[in-house]
Amino acid sequence: MGMRWALVDTLLDGTLAIRDKQEQYLPRHEKESITKYRKRLKRSVLMPAYRSALELAVSRPFSKPVTYTGTLPTDLEQFWLRTDQQGHDMTGFARRWFMMGLHYGLCHALVDSPSTMASNLEEERELGVMPRAHLIKPTDLFGWRFTRSDAHGMQLTQIRFFEHRVVDSGTYGEKEQTTVKVINVDPESEGPGEWQRWTLMGKNEADQTWVMTEVGVFDYPEIPLVTFYGQQTAPMLGKPPFEHLAHLNVQHYQSDSEQKDLLQFARVGVWFAKGWSKAELQKGLTIGAHRFVGSENPNATLQVVEHSGSALNMGMADIDRIEARMQMVAHDVISRAPSGDMRATTAVVGERRQESQIGAWTQDMNEALLHLTRHAGQWRNLEVPDDFRPQVFSDFVVGLRGDADVGQLHQMRANQDLSRQSYYEELQRRGFLSDMVTVEEEERRLEDEQLNLPRAPVPTPPPEAFGDGVPDLDDDPNAGDMNELDRDAMATE
Repeated sequence: MGMRWALVDTLLDGTLAIRDKQEQYLPRHEKESITKYRKRLKRSVLMPAYRSALELAVSRPFSKPVTYTGTLPTDLEQFWLRTDQQGHDMTGFARRWFMMGLHYGLCHALVDSPSTMASNLEEERELGVMPRAHLIKPTDLFGWRFTRSDAHGMQLTQIRFFEHRVVDSGTYGEKEQTTVKVINVDPESEGPGEWQRWTLMGKNEADQTWVMTEVGVFDYPEIPLVTFYGQQTAPMLGKPPFEHLAHLNVQHYQSDSEQKDLLQFARVGVWFAKGWSKAELQKGLTIGAHRFVGSENPNATLQVVEHSGSALNMGMADIDRIEARMQMVAHDVISRAPSGDMRATTAVVGERRQESQIGAWTQDMNEALLHLTRHAGQWRNLEVPDDFRPQVFSDFVVGLRGDADVGQLHQMRANQDLSRQSYYEELQRRGFLSDMVTVEEEERRLEDEQLNLPRAPVPTPPPEAFGDGVPDLDDDPNAGDMNELDRDAMATE
């Protein structure tokens, strides 16, 4: 798993990170000097296709805050408002958890409670102590143990993971300190479990050893660890669901690097000199605008060998092909196309969350948040009500059809196959309309616009429409039968 996680970590960090890996992701050509390679490396830029696909998959379900149905005790309401006690509520915490789960294939969350001198829960409430959740990346959780028993079946009884903390160094400095935390529980024992913290100690790296620096009571009947899986391969193991996209992204990085190198050659060309003496060539030739180059040999020539451009076209075709495949792979990962011969109304309007992989992930996150909340409640000896259910937003459309979807919806609306209410709702699901837009308000605004539109001027007939000219009312034999208002109206006409 280490190589897979190293690959996606590098792509998530971007261009500077992949350049830092040098030949691991951008091999050096045979006989290419290190100087030329470093220049090519500096010109190489990573297209953030992997990161964009990951962020797209995360942005849809978390475009709205995480909510829940039912009720929660006051202590657990506070847990939802201050989930990790580092500034993140449940929405912010769940978003990071979801993203890391899709990035690595899994991610863990541990619920614990700070150690205090309080003797009971009431004293802890007075001190403001409450359960908190921590994210543990799979790259940090390096050991675990399951124990089978007749009463509990297979149960997690030990975890070992790295902790990363920033500590003071000297008068003004800071440094990152990595420690190892071990949590042990025994479901068959009536006593509490134990936690340990191990720190690397020693004056220099050669003499450093791991020493247990802290130990304490872990007063919880089990290990309150919840794992969210993006793609599970075994208990506590998974692989990145976007791994194939990651490999294509590296391939694109390499092909684009080759294209830039070839483009530099094609732009400049190769100078070809013929008939020049060795002495003249040894002096060097300065070529450029406002320069004169001459030779003592009247038959000497100096030409530019230009690139035909066919290789450039082949390179661009390769890059376009890779980009098309990346788009297709990203779409396939997060969205499953409806099967069978479906009508337009079913294919567009009826595309629901259960038809996509991202919909399954949101349901898994709901279950993970439910277990997380139950663990927090158990730290407080509180039961989570049966009607409580977390709700990660899932009423959205995923896919890459974009404008084609909207065009089809517009045509359905024009054909009166879709109500205005449904039309607006589907546009909102696709992110083309704000959730603040309502049908009633839009209808009112449209009516106001119609009332405020300027009236079109009455067209004036051309002179030839009257034959010999505008009729003279005094010559009309019926003029005497008209009143003054009729005369004015006819004159206006």
